[in-house]
Amino acid sequence: MTYHLELSAKYNENNTVVTVVLKPWVVEEVNKIKAPSESYGGWVRKQIEAWAEKQRLDAE
Repeated sequence: MTYHLELSAKYNENNTVVTVVLKPWVVEEVNKIKAPSESYGGWVRKQIEAWAEKQRLDAE
């Protein structure tokens, strides 16, 4: 358990942790797209990172 906490602390050192509460209808829409094995947090992170990368490229 201590190893996990140290790993989390190291990971979070240079990252921002965000908690999101999704309405049921949003979850239904996400479920149509994401792989069943993928976590909601991982799916949301990928979507935000893809959006941010597009914003960065469009700004150049």
